[in-house]
Amino acid sequence: MGTVMKRLLLMLAALAVAMPSVAHAATATYTAPYQAGSKGGDVFNAVYADAPSGRILVVRANPAGLSTGLGCTGQGGYANFFQPHTATGTVHSVTVNYDVSLVDPYSWIHVGVKQNGRYIDSIDHPGITAGPGNVVVPLDPTPDGRIAAPVTGLITIEFGIQVSSACPNIDGGGAQFTSVVVDES
Repeated sequence: MGTVMKRLLLMLAALAVAMPSVAHAATATYTAPYQAGSKGGDVFNAVYADAPSGRILVVRANPAGLSTGLGCTGQGGYANFFQPHTATGTVHSVTVNYDVSLVDPYSWIHVGVKQNGRYIDSIDHPGITAGPGNVVVPLDPTPDGRIAAPVTGLITIEFGIQVSSACPNIDGGGAQFTSVVVDES
């Protein structure tokens, strides 16, 4: 066998080893309807979550004086959807996309990734948000050990709107969640 043929075979062998990792890179995209998640807050909140459309609206109006001057009590409103995903490889990130959003400075879009009921990581994207956007949660292992091992298997993506419990306040946020994208290899 000639030198050129040996080099060609070595190059083909190297490509055959490298290609499976490229070929298996995948994304999974989920759109509404999502699964209804937790929602709540005290009596000063109006909470709307429509899983079939992907829309969430949380508004809080808490007048001054109801805490008898000893500080605010109560609980800010929140609403979440969730989306399960079974990874066939290693999950590198989760991106939650939204449109038609309006979130004030004392509210935020929350995205968390859980496994076995525990958070792997989460991001609270603070207001002021208006219009389309996304929140990306990176899931590769981190040097500080916050994410210690590659993420594989069944995960649950939780996403929604949360509002602070300050008083007096009139705060809120709303968004149309358009997709959840899981990037894995």
